[in-house]
Amino acid sequence: DGFLGNAIIEFFGENEESVSIEVNVVPFSDRPDESPFYVVIARPADSKNSIAGIAEEARDGSLKSILDDAPDAMLAVDARGFVVYVNAAVERLLGHDGSQILDRPVAALLHDAADLERLVSSIGEEREAEEWELTLTRSDGRAVQIAASARTRCLEDGTFDGAVLCMRDVTER
Repeated sequence: DGFLGNAIIEFFGENEESVSIEVNVVPFSDRPDESPFYVVIARPADSKNSIAGIAEEARDGSLKSILDDAPDAMLAVDARGFVVYVNAAVERLLGHDGSQILDRPVAALLHDAADLERLVSSIGEEREAEEWELTLTRSDGRAVQIAASARTRCLEDGTFDGAVLCMRDVTER
């Protein structure tokens, strides 16, 4: 699918100290009449934050069965835009097993750069949830139009920690 996911690159400084970076490359145009457009997303290879810990509890804890029964697709992303939680409705909506989505950039699910812009502008700051439309790409390559709303999460000091997105298929609207 043209996606390069979770490649670890190690950089060495002058003093031989190494820094490991996780790199993901997401293609946003597969049309032959267009120049290729890619988004490169990188983060420290060992980065974890509090929303990731909460999401891990939701994946493995007693909340799992409740969240998996929710009619709406729910997805959580960390402050760097990496997916840290998906419920069963996301799997049904996109045709991916949850393990194929977790720890990948949410940008890999988006249909084009305009959708990425809409998503970033909608979750970048703390505010009340509002609804907007995005187009996601299913595992079979088909586009699915969704209505999404997001609630940002901030740490006690006000630092952006990620967001929780609720999504519903509106393709047939």
